[in-house]
Amino acid sequence: QNATSFKANQCVFQNTQEAAIVCRANELDEFIMTDCEFTNTSKPGGNGAGIYVMSNTADSAGDYVDIHRFELNNCKFTNSVGGGYGGAVALFGYVHSGLISGCTFTNCKSTEQGGGALELAGSMGAFTIQNSKFSGCTSKYRGGAIEIRSTNIKNSSDQERWTRSNAISISGCTFENCSSADSHGGAIAVKAQLHTFSVSGSSFTNCVAGINGGAISIDGQDLPDTFAN
Repeated sequence: QNATSFKANQCVFQNTQEAAIVCRANELDEFIMTDCEFTNTSKPGGNGAGIYVMSNTADSAGDYVDIHRFELNNCKFTNSVGGGYGGAVALFGYVHSGLISGCTFTNCKSTEQGGGALELAGSMGAFTIQNSKFSGCTSKYRGGAIEIRSTNIKNSSDQERWTRSNAISISGCTFENCSSADSHGGAIAVKAQLHTFSVSGSSFTNCVAGINGGAISIDGQDLPDTFAN
């Protein structure tokens, strides 16, 4: 539905099917979750077994929600399994400000697509993933733990264009035993037009890709301006 705000604090979601939370809206002032737990959530035929945020009018051409502020703080995702993009979280939108901080993703999986734990699709203004842990997350295609991608959409004149992101930062994160079975980026896969992409103070252990980039794969028309160890 059309909602201006969604907030959740200290909520527990267990053994849910067809995604624990599905948020459909044309515009959101904020989507904020703090100290929430997701365990054994599933969506066999779709995106985001834990959280799926999309436009109220989403279709195959890609009509994504406009989100002014998106945050996940100290949330835990365990055994979230989806058949589509983003085993735990799938975010399809134009995000002005995004933050994922202090979260853990354990044994999250996308069985048929990319982003075993997290899918960021669309256009991100400033998005930070920090102090989070990804363990045993897997996907069939790009990004065993995280997939970041631009999308090809059509405007009102039926003209196609690619979405573009400004600044995406990953810092202080750990990636362990993550894998992309048949594609790129055992831990992180980026297929996007970006101005800045940075990774800092993060560790990658036993991450494997089926094609390229056991830890990180970057593929885009515009190469990132920043990439830090």
